[in-house]
Amino acid sequence: FGSVLEHLPDLDLLARMTRRSALAGFLFSTVGLNLGIAPAHARGVQGFDYLDPHVLLTLVLWIHFGVIAFSGWIRGITARRASFAAAAGLLVLLASLFLTLFPTLTFHSTP
Repeated sequence: FGSVLEHLPDLDLLARMTRRSALAGFLFSTVGLNLGIAPAHARGVQGFDYLDPHVLLTLVLWIHFGVIAFSGWIRGITARRASFAAAAGLLVLLASLFLTLFPTLTFHSTP
């Protein structure tokens, strides 16, 4: 495995890449959430609720990736824990995507 492992980046670089990716996701999610929630409030969308499963899951993921992005400054969250959290967040994000395939479960199905 020596020749294979020689070409991999060191763990410090991978940790920085994980945190930067989480920061990009956090920033784009912040913009996306505000672009979605503000018009919903302004138009008074029927059925919009922060306890809707899709909205709640999205907000939890937003906080989750924010914590990963700033984990370098949070005591007790090592690069290894941040990496595991990022992988778990990806799984939850995919579950959220799966949830959007069933619009009858959320307020998005209302005309």
